[in-house]
Amino acid sequence: MNRFAIYAVIICAFIGGFSGIIIKYMSMTAGAIVWLRTVIPAFIFGVWIVRSRSLFIKCNSRKMIIASFINACRMYLFILAFQHTTISNVMILFYSWPIFVNILSVFFFKERMSKKQLLFLMMAFVGLIILSSNRTIDHKNKGDYIGVLAALCSAIGYAVNVMIFKSEMNNYTKHEIIFYQNIMSALIFLPFFIIDFPNLTGYDMGWGTLLGILVGTIAVSLFFYGLRYLKASVTSSIMYIEVLSGTILGYFFFKDTLNANMVIGGILIVLSSFYIMRESKKNVDI
Repeated sequence: MNRFAIYAVIICAFIGGFSGIIIKYMSMTAGAIVWLRTVIPAFIFGVWIVRSRSLFIKCNSRKMIIASFINACRMYLFILAFQHTTISNVMILFYSWPIFVNILSVFFFKERMSKKQLLFLMMAFVGLIILSSNRTIDHKNKGDYIGVLAALCSAIGYAVNVMIFKSEMNNYTKHEIIFYQNIMSALIFLPFFIIDFPNLTGYDMGWGTLLGILVGTIAVSLFFYGLRYLKASVTSSIMYIEVLSGTILGYFFFKDTLNANMVIGGILIVLSSFYIMRESKKNVDI
């Protein structure tokens, strides 16, 4: 097994855990943050594709554009989640995406769910109930509910994207897929950035640029480098370090608290997602 590939994915996971810190330090709107997060990798990989004379506009580009639009929506929800709830909540809920891949595969691809997968699925939903059971709907934690819901919807959107990009993996290079992931977000959220621009500080621009370079470009490149030499299941398993690193960083930087419900519910969700992904032979990470 390639040791450097393992290190690359581990670094990628730690960078992913750090992304929540960057987002929380920014005072921009979610739309403006998404634009900075996606325009940099879209530009870099777009130039790469043009220089390599790769033909990324193909007969099934409509499908990829739809996937890119879905990715834009889920990216917005992902940023919104960080702005309204704790980093640990976002990380735990977002990494429930393998659960939704499993569910969608049953409905859209008529795949059979094993008894183990069904058991882990039930365990995940129990975890979701426990995680949310100590919350009361009032004006004080309304924002927290928005964050939790946004993180969950972002996980669903990511699951849909995994299925679409998975079906096109043989038709596009990895650089083309990354380009498509980001291009619609860069176009859709440009007006948000323009509206926000007069009020932006150099501080915000610095953090936003760091997010686009560090997370959108370097982390993604490290992930695909690892995926090139490791099995998808191994790569995905290592990426669960992101949940742990994000939670720890959230505690040290923002004093995020972890109560018993969050710990128990989070463990059930993360473990069930992890084992569902390992059980399924059709998982692909994008």
